[in-house]
Amino acid sequence: MSLSVIPWQVLVVTGAILTSVGQIFNKHQVHKAASFQVQIYKYLSGTVLMTYFWMINNGVLPKIWWLLLIYGISIGFIVVLYTKASRYSLSKSVVTMPISQILGVGLAAGILKEWQIFKISSMAGKQMLLALLLVPVILYLFYEKTKSVKQWSILIWIVIVWLALVKVFQKHILTNIEPIQLIAFQYWGSLLMALIGSKVRGHKLYLGKRFALTGLIQGVFTSTAVFLYFSGLKQSTVSQTTLLRMPVFLVLTTCFGLFIFKEIKEMTFKKWAGMGLAILMTVLVITANY
Repeated sequence: MSLSVIPWQVLVVTGAILTSVGQIFNKHQVHKAASFQVQIYKYLSGTVLMTYFWMINNGVLPKIWWLLLIYGISIGFIVVLYTKASRYSLSKSVVTMPISQILGVGLAAGILKEWQIFKISSMAGKQMLLALLLVPVILYLFYEKTKSVKQWSILIWIVIVWLALVKVFQKHILTNIEPIQLIAFQYWGSLLMALIGSKVRGHKLYLGKRFALTGLIQGVFTSTAVFLYFSGLKQSTVSQTTLLRMPVFLVLTTCFGLFIFKEIKEMTFKKWAGMGLAILMTVLVITANY
């Protein structure tokens, strides 16, 4: 199942939009159950959907399926940590993305030699460099240091470091397999992790029709979003895709946190300025033609 005919920019932006929508369902769920329980239904529907698409796409089993499964388990664990952090504050948790961008792009520049994308000898390189420089500025404008979020900070830093490492791994793997193979085994691993975690914790698997339905719908949005992102990443680079996905996700998720979950009191002038720069960053990356 290839989406190579669609420009990577469209794939990444659409994926970011779907991811942000998925966060709405996630925020509703996190206050009703434990993190493992929240993830089970999301991974269940996502696994079924992506496995179906994988099977109709010849269903070729990758030689490194076991590695992809382990990778999926680790992703599931990280998502659980992010879910816990979102329970404290959705609008604060979005700083995960800007920080991980700096680390992820730095790793990609060194390991995958993507530093050439930022060469100032071309207009596109200047635009990408400016977009990268905006990341720490946006982070400064959004982040607020308070004593009440110490536990939140620990969770987020673990997520940040792992997300940066994962970005390089995903790009490397996608040079040998198709996006649908990667997402299918990622979700199988994550579903396995959620089931084991719930079993160890003694959690109930069924918490009512509404909870289950919300989780299943969330899984459709998030799994599709990740598949679109992987498809865009296969066409492009870690630096380009992540620096485009981050500001779109940042703006939309913050807006959802403010207006849907009434976190408007957490919004300051600095954060509004950060949203403005995030929009500028989106335009810079989209219009950077190589």
